[in-house]
Formats: sequence, structure tokens, C-alpha cells
Amino acid sequence: MPLSNAPTEIVSQIFSWLGTSDLANLCLVNKSFRDVVGYTLYSDITFKRDPDQNPRIVALLDTLFRKPELFDHITALTYVDVVQTLNPRLTYSWTDKLERGEMDAFAAILIAHLTQISHLTITGHNIDQENLIGRVLKLKISGQLPKFERLKFVTYFEGRARFNDVMRLFQIPTVTHLAGSMESFPRGAFKWLSDSAYFRNLTFLAIEGSSAANMGEILALPENLKSLAWSWEYATRTSNSSRAKNLDLDEIVTALSHVKDTLERLQLRITINTEKYYDGEEKINVMGSFSGLRDFNRITDLELPLVFLAGCGDNPQPLDHCTPGGIKTLSLSCVLLLNDAVKWNPSDDWLSDQGILALVSDMSNNSSTNLPQLQRINIFDVDNWFENWQLFEMLEETPLDVEVKVIRRVPQLWDF
Repeated sequence: MPLSNAPTEIVSQIFSWLGTSDLANLCLVNKSFRDVVGYTLYSDITFKRDPDQNPRIVALLDTLFRKPELFDHITALTYVDVVQTLNPRLTYSWTDKLERGEMDAFAAILIAHLTQISHLTITGHNIDQENLIGRVLKLKISGQLPKFERLKFVTYFEGRARFNDVMRLFQIPTVTHLAGSMESFPRGAFKWLSDSAYFRNLTFLAIEGSSAANMGEILALPENLKSLAWSWEYATRTSNSSRAKNLDLDEIVTALSHVKDTLERLQLRITINTEKYYDGEEKINVMGSFSGLRDFNRITDLELPLVFLAGCGDNPQPLDHCTPGGIKTLSLSCVLLLNDAVKWNPSDDWLSDQGILALVSDMSNNSSTNLPQLQRINIFDVDNWFENWQLFEMLEETPLDVEVKVIRRVPQLWDF
């Protein structure tokens, strides 16, 4: 009887007498043995640090994640000098986590050896200073571990997003696209980076949760920023410093002015935090205007709340009054329209819809003169789609000079 037809238990027992290199060769020459041999081959894994050859950690993890059943067959794991080059405190905690089989310890080994990756996405709490992955990133950035040589795209969202932890992502000089959550930070925190090369290559920045004052400090640094996505939260009653109590449009424009000469794409989203959920939004304090945005001549793709263009006074401003003249695509969200701070918008739903329709229609009909490059207007609502469905139907049914598209699925904000 051919060996390939023998019971799996017998085949496994025979293969257990062979060396690792023999098992690997057997997998290559006979596909029928691969499934059986694989379990034996991955039962005993040794990590060995060789200065002339990096361990094939990427290939190993790729195989394990494609065939997670192999994890159940790993019975022995040996670490030969794999983390001994680090400081004693980190070495002890790292090997301790490895022996307990914690996944972040294996991920840290992977990250420690990577130098040629171009994309890195981190979620959860994995970069805080107590976490092993965060500490490994810090060592790579400081040069104590092999540096990232080709890393261009970095994304970090979720977790506590503490400033001191997120800031290290700004210190990877090769990065061109950076997206992350960040809480507020002390004034002057970025000053020490002002003369460095860290921001020189940055062309895309997406930040969630940072105030206008903080963004002003960050945006003063990049020399060639072309795309900015910025999302934050306002609250009328809060002790959280990361939530502004007043919506100051002048302050936002001032923060943006640092990148006026390079910015081509701008996305602004806000959320109004309220404790009166069933009674609607609390009235927010709005001041200033967005008229300064008109001077951002390089912007061709703009997303922001409609209220930022129309203002909150007794009478709405024409939407093209603040819109940069080179705009090709304009995306307007309906956030804040129902807030009591918007004086011009009546409480009657039908009158409100008619007023908004008139604003969009006037912009469209006057576009050939005021916005000659405008090709499309997108309308969407981040939070209250069902409250605006009548308005959206009216916009779709009204013939306009410029294409108006109602977006029922909120577009992804952090899109490289």
C-alpha cells in the first residue's frame, strides 16, 4: 500500500522521525503529503537572530494566518537571541509575552524586522507607551532597531489616541500619507519639530479629534500638504478640553491658512455632542465666518457643512460667497442645519427645505460666472439622513445647471 494511502496517524508518526529540512523538502516534491507534513513541520518553531539573514517572519505569519489550524499544532517555540539586542527591561517583558503566546509579541517581532513595507495600519490601543508594539515603534524611529526605509502610508485610529503616543507617527520622515486620531495637546508641543525633516514629505494628513488651535500648530509645519481631512467634535457643556464649546469659524480659517498655498483637497466634518438626545441638539455658540476660504485658490475638491458657507445670521449668505473659485467638486453636509444657532433656517421643515434648495439652485445657476470650474455638488448627511429625506428628494428632482448628487452612504473620510 502506498504511504500516501496509509492512515494519517501512521504517516504522522513516520514523519516525526524526519528532520525539519527533510520535511520541508517532502512538502515541495509531493503535494499529497503537504497537509500531513505541515502539522509536523510547524509543531516546533525556532527564532534565531542571524546578522547575515533575517528570519522569514513575514512568510511564517502569512502561512499561519492563511491556515490558522496550524496554530493548534505548535507545541514548542524557541527564541534564540531574537530580542537580546534590546534593553533588559524590554527584553524581559517581550520574552515573557512570547512564552505566553500573546499575539502582540509576535507582531512586535514582525514590525521590528520590517524595513521595506510601504503601508502600516494600526488599530486599538497598540501604540501607547505601555504596549510592546508602541515601544518597538519608538525604538525603530530612534534608530535602535532597523528603520522603516520605504514606509509611505500610516493609519492609526481607535484607542485612547493620547497625544504623546500618536506624535511618534509624525517622526517617520519617509511618510507621505498620515491618518490618525489625536486628543488635544499643550501649546507649543510641535515646536521642537519645526526645523526637522519629518514633515517635509507629508502630502496627505487626516486628523480626528484635534481642536482648531492644535491644528494651527500642526499645519504650520508641512511644506507640501496637498490633502487635508479634519474631523472634530463640539460640545456646549463639557470639561473635556478636546471638545470646543464655541464654534469659531475665523479660528478654523486661520488654522487652515498655513497650507493655503499648497492645499488642493479639503474635508471638514464636525459632530455636535449633546446631552439632550431626545430634544435635539443643544444650541451651539457660532461666531466668525468662512469668507477667508475664498482665497484658497488651489483647492479643487472641498467638503464641509453647508452652514459654514451660508453662515448663521438672520439671512443666509450665497454659497459661492466663501467658496474658492477653482472648485471642481463641492460636497456639502447637512450637519448643524437643525441647530438653533442657525437663525436663517426656519423650524418649519417645508420652509427649511425650500430655503436650502434655493441656496443650492442659486449656486448652480450662477456657477458659470462665479465658479466656472464647478462640475458637481454632492449633498449628504452624516447623522440625520431620515430627517432630511424630503430635502434630498427635492434636490434630485430639481433640474440644475450643475450636476447635484445626493449621497445616501456617507463617503469615507480617511481615503488616501
